[in-house]
Amino acid sequence: MSTRSIKIAAALLAVLALVGEALLAPNLSASTYIVYVPLDDPIYEELDTLNGLGFLDDYLPEIKPISRIEAARLTLEAQRNLTSSEEKNRLAKTLIGRLHLELADEINWIDTETEDDLPNVIHPLERAEAAYIYSSGGRRFWNSGGTNPLSFVIDASEGTPLLPNNDGIATGAGSNEVVRWSGWGGLGGFLTSYGELEASGPFTRSLSGNSRVLPLGAEAVMDLGNHAFSIGQEEMWWGSGHFGALSQSNNSSPFVALRAQNVHPILLPGFLRYLGPFR
Repeated sequence: MSTRSIKIAAALLAVLALVGEALLAPNLSASTYIVYVPLDDPIYEELDTLNGLGFLDDYLPEIKPISRIEAARLTLEAQRNLTSSEEKNRLAKTLIGRLHLELADEINWIDTETEDDLPNVIHPLERAEAAYIYSSGGRRFWNSGGTNPLSFVIDASEGTPLLPNNDGIATGAGSNEVVRWSGWGGLGGFLTSYGELEASGPFTRSLSGNSRVLPLGAEAVMDLGNHAFSIGQEEMWWGSGHFGALSQSNNSSPFVALRAQNVHPILLPGFLRYLGPFR
């Protein structure tokens, strides 16, 4: 991200914070920290399975990412539905147990009813990951050519194959290392910032035009009640297909944008409520 882009992002966030505090200050008492779950996190597979088993009422798998606090709410919802069904489903019980471990802080906030009254928080290490990737064969390129300015020209190159939701991390032929680290912090009970760094590339050389260490994502989120306003890089998925990511493909780097979305699903007013939960 260029220096100019950083300055513009900081200015927009400052304006957003001032407007939000001025117009929606009463909602701060119902706000919490919003940290979005990466698209390749196993939390989604666990929630998808619980949804398929019928233990989730308002999970919307077509729209991602969801926040950790929303994932915690869904975990408790699945637990209640499993208990009330009196069904001895070992798979569901195991998945709920895993989610309790992965979302321990957020579930505790909900259980103790303190999610709207949190102190300043810092998690310098939320997630760490190391991977080895071996790649062989030539990388494919597409260029349709053409000199007519009105013609449609394709100029594209192949990304790392077989690794969906991998943020477009560059690799080369041979052995590659990938190291990822992320953390987050919360201020005032409603303002969250988080980011992720990666170091990747072939063991013995650097890829031309690619830095070995890059920021994968950096975002600031302001929560006002059930409304989250964010600016920065965020993975996005909007579609019913298994590889239906919104960000250009199923393996592309996140792009900088200003976003407004609700944290938990809602019902639309009037007769539109019959359309079901909406995000």
